[in-house]
Amino acid sequence: MPILNVYFIYNAILLALGAYLFIITTPDLMTKREDTAFKTFIIVYGLYIAINTIWTMQEYDVINLPLWLFKLICALSLIAVLSNAFCFYRFLAIHFGYLEETKTLYKVFATLPYLTVVLLIITSIWTNIVFTVTDSLNINPELGYISLPICALFYFGIIIVRSAIETHKSKSPQARRNSITMIITTVLLMAWVFIDNLIEGFTVIPVAIFVVLLVIFTTLQQSSINTDALTQMNNRRKAMEYLAVQLDNVSEEAPLYVYICDINNFKMINDTFGHLEGDQAIITLATTIKEEIGKIRGFAARYGGDEFIMAIKPQSSDYDVNDIVVKINESVQAKCAEKPYIISITAGYVKCVDKKMSIEVCLKEADELLYDNKEKRPLVSPIK
Repeated sequence: MPILNVYFIYNAILLALGAYLFIITTPDLMTKREDTAFKTFIIVYGLYIAINTIWTMQEYDVINLPLWLFKLICALSLIAVLSNAFCFYRFLAIHFGYLEETKTLYKVFATLPYLTVVLLIITSIWTNIVFTVTDSLNINPELGYISLPICALFYFGIIIVRSAIETHKSKSPQARRNSITMIITTVLLMAWVFIDNLIEGFTVIPVAIFVVLLVIFTTLQQSSINTDALTQMNNRRKAMEYLAVQLDNVSEEAPLYVYICDINNFKMINDTFGHLEGDQAIITLATTIKEEIGKIRGFAARYGGDEFIMAIKPQSSDYDVNDIVVKINESVQAKCAEKPYIISITAGYVKCVDKKMSIEVCLKEADELLYDNKEKRPLVSPIK
């Protein structure tokens, strides 16, 4: 009984920690889909611990379940273990965005192993293909049991490969660190599962899964320090860090062009359609800026409100300072085809060639040119 008491305390602590993680996970840490996927992961984790607690109570004769119900508990426990692996994969698929990059056939293919093994586990209550339960309530793995580790390894493999791809293609040091963290976490989880099979009477899987949840949470929390919650792009803090580093490396031969831009007549959009639509306009522009600035390996951040900062290191001496602004305007206006308004930007810039130039002076000069350009621009309503 002392061992059982320790196990109950162990599970109660993990459930409490999981509940706390659920409560402190706020939408500003991640996108809505990520938030839903992460909280689903936590709920599945809590169900896994609860089901395992019932299993343990039966094992130590605290309760006496009928055979059919104990078989159901066994099946649910195995499904819960597998579901944790699937939820981990699902969250990272949404986080890295590779579900959006792929065709429906891939999405079906990626889900099929999980659904197939879940079906095998459920039917095993009658067919005994995955496990059997004796009249004395002893559990024996059968031939189909091998499908569980194979399925889990399938999803762990996808996580590792996709995280490695993200590490290779990402230009953001923070994003690369996040991807490497996910690779290490997945490898450690696989090691913990292997160790768990070597330890009799006590499982480390619940702790291992909680560590995965904690790593995801802390990684996202760290990322949110430098990420704008509305647009999911770099924020003002990140922009200041970037400029502090880059201004130390400028010269006549290697200039840095720093832009400040904002949405023309943004107040009209807000006043006419409301702040929620105004937020959508900002998100549309942010997406466009990220797309266009990414093509030339530049840097972009939301400065505040409808203002954005861009920084570009020209790849050639015939750099056209207006080219990026023209391309952003063309692209964002194409995105407004179905909207009742037109989004356009005006920008000011400064060419930084002196290492002694401070961030404050750099942004002040760009900002002054922005407002000079706005004064010259004719007042045109963005409303169609």
